[in-house]
Amino acid sequence: MTVSATPAAAASLIKGQMNYAELIHEQRHRADEKEIAILIYEKYYMRNNSQAGLTVTISNFDGPTRVNIISFAGGQGLLGLSWGASGQFAGKVAEILAPYRV
Repeated sequence: MTVSATPAAAASLIKGQMNYAELIHEQRHRADEKEIAILIYEKYYMRNNSQAGLTVTISNFDGPTRVNIISFAGGQGLLGLSWGASGQFAGKVAEILAPYRV
């Protein structure tokens, strides 16, 4: 997704509203006017007794600010289903940045 915010501003917006998940890693790099922010989150879901992970990369190296959202989850039980946990996790970031979407 492309957003109108800078990578630093987008990362701050996400961090400010993702307080229900644990931020396990954050990394930022800047070179002149170009920058990248990487946020990695983890969350436990009781409904299926599993963990979900989320990696968000935000950069403006190719012009406008691009946000990549990658979520993953492990399911429990015989079928190993995550019951939508990873999609819900990624959807929260998209929802936070929706007002800035270009």
